[in-house]
Amino acid sequence: MWADCGLGWAMVILQGVALFHNVKGHPSMPTFAGPVTSQTIAKGRDATLKCVVDNLGDYRVAWVHVDKQTLLTIHTHVITRNKRISVSHYNYRTWLLHLKSVETEDSGYYMCQVNTQPMISQVGYLEIVVPPEFVNDVVNRNISRGWTTHHCRTEKSGSYDGEELVLHKVSRQSMGAYLCIASNGVPPAISRRMHIDITFPPMIWIPNQLVGASDGQTIALECNTEAHPAATNFWVRNDHVVGSSDDKFETYQVVNGYKVHMKIVIKNLEDSDFGIYRCVSKNALGETAGSVNLYKVRATSSYNKNIPPPSTPPEQGIIPYIPDQPEEEVPEKTGIQDNLSFQEEETEISVEQSTGTSSSSLSNLFPPKEQILAITLLLLVL
Repeated sequence: MWADCGLGWAMVILQGVALFHNVKGHPSMPTFAGPVTSQTIAKGRDATLKCVVDNLGDYRVAWVHVDKQTLLTIHTHVITRNKRISVSHYNYRTWLLHLKSVETEDSGYYMCQVNTQPMISQVGYLEIVVPPEFVNDVVNRNISRGWTTHHCRTEKSGSYDGEELVLHKVSRQSMGAYLCIASNGVPPAISRRMHIDITFPPMIWIPNQLVGASDGQTIALECNTEAHPAATNFWVRNDHVVGSSDDKFETYQVVNGYKVHMKIVIKNLEDSDFGIYRCVSKNALGETAGSVNLYKVRATSSYNKNIPPPSTPPEQGIIPYIPDQPEEEVPEKTGIQDNLSFQEEETEISVEQSTGTSSSSLSNLFPPKEQILAITLLLLVL
C-alpha cells in the first residue's frame, strides 16, 4: 500500500508512529552511531549506503532520496517502484540501502531518518561517475590521397591527445591501424581500433634498367610496383603481353601488402629476344610502366690449350745451384813483391804500394766510383 503514498503522507505516518512511542515512553532515545558515508561509484556498478542506529527500539528507519524528494523504504519495506533498490539490516541496528547497476540519475543526497519526535536524520552523498564511452561508431575508412579526420585519442607510432586528429596530405605511409584510447580517470579505459586505407595509383621502380647477356643464356628481368587497390601487373614485349603460357618465358609475382615484386625469366636467349621489355601496372586510379633494355654481349674467347704456359720462376727463398769455377792462376812477377797486377784486354793495370811509376794509372782509366769497384774486384781475385 506504500507504493501509492507520497513523501508527505509517509512523513505523517512516521510522525504518528513517533507520537505513539512517546506516549508509551522509552527509557532511552535512538541515536546514530556515525554519519552516512558518502560514496563514489562508477556507472553500472552496485552501491550500498549504510546507516547505524543505536537504541532503535520500536522506532522505524526510513531512506529518502532528498534530491528527488522520494521515499524509498520504511523499515523493512520498499516503497519505491524502482526494482533496483532494496533494503536490509543486521540486528535492526545497521541498515543498508542497496542500489544495483546504478545510473547517473541515482546520484545525489540520501537521508537516513528515524521517526522520533522530533525526527532525527543523517545525510550522505552518492556520486555516480561515468567511464568513457564511444558515442558514435567509427568504422574503417578508405580514402584517396588528401586528408582525413579522427575523433578521440589516437596512437600510431606515437600519440596525440584530443578528440579530433586531422591527418593532412596523407600518403601511403599514413596507411595502417590507429588505436583510439579514451580515459577520464574512471576505470575502465576503452579503446577502439580503426584502419585507414590510402588509395593511390601504381608506382614502379626498376633495379637494373640495362641488362647484358649472350646467346644461349637464361636471364631474369625484375621490376617492383606499389599500388592500392591492388593492381594488375604484366610484362609487354613489342606491344604483346608475354607470360608463362610460352615455353620461352616464365613470370613470377611476390605480393607483400600493397607491394609486388615482378620477375620474368627468358630461356635460351636468341637474337630475337634482345630489346626492350616493359613491366606494366594498372589499377582503377591509373597506369604506369617501366622499361628494361636487354642487350647482347659477345661471348669471351675460349682458352687456347696449344699455347705453352710461361716458365715458372724459382720459388722465393730458393737459391739456384751454380757449379764451382776453377780459380785462375795469377802469374808471378819479378820485382817489387807488393805489386799486384792483372791483365784485361791486353792492358796492364798495376797497383803499387811503393813509390813507382805504373804503365797506366787507374785515375786515367776509370772515374772515381769505377776506381773503387776495380780495386774491390782486385782484392777478391787475390
